[in-house]
Amino acid sequence: MLLTNQWKIGSKSPVIHKEAQQDDPKQRKPDISRAANLLGWKPKVSMRDGLLETIDFFKHELDYEKTKMEEEKLKYSLKDGNYMREALKQLNTAHPSYAPVPVDE
Repeated sequence: MLLTNQWKIGSKSPVIHKEAQQDDPKQRKPDISRAANLLGWKPKVSMRDGLLETIDFFKHELDYEKTKMEEEKLKYSLKDGNYMREALKQLNTAHPSYAPVPVDE
């Protein structure tokens, strides 16, 4: 499951195994047998599918936040001519093969 999740989130981080801290719970998977016995309840989503859905949700949230930040930067650049001039200078320097964008000084 770890490899599936690493692939899904695009992580190349190594897995590091460490000793558990003293206050670390020994059991991370809740025992749902009481809910099953008393209420007849059982999960509708497997743990694997739930994790994949959770990863998708947070990836979407991060993409949304990144888009909002880019929009704010654009608004700022349109309000502040100095910022825009600097951005154009950087663009001209970073991509000399493109036709340079005229920058008013």
